[in-house]
Amino acid sequence: YPALYFGQVNAAVKKNSQLMHDSDMKATVYVTSDRFYPSLDNEKVYIDISSVNYAFETKDYIMLVLKSTRVMLIFHKEGFTTGSLEEFVSYLRERKIKIKGRKK
Repeated sequence: YPALYFGQVNAAVKKNSQLMHDSDMKATVYVTSDRFYPSLDNEKVYIDISSVNYAFETKDYIMLVLKSTRVMLIFHKEGFTTGSLEEFVSYLRERKIKIKGRKK
């Protein structure tokens, strides 16, 4: 199964690279105790943490796969401006979200 996950990640990253002409697309996501907000300007648009099916980790990214849509939220490990990667992993574990591919 890990090859499937890494294949999905590689395909997503490659597609992003093609669409963005090899430049990174960056977005700020605000995380609260139970939601992810793409903007603080519009609190009506959010993703509830309960809609996350699982997460998986690669060398550079942590991806959250949503239950109903199979959409992935991709977080670059070096991209946290508030908090840290380990705090984010702790946040996910506290909410019982399994992280595949993570070394213990």
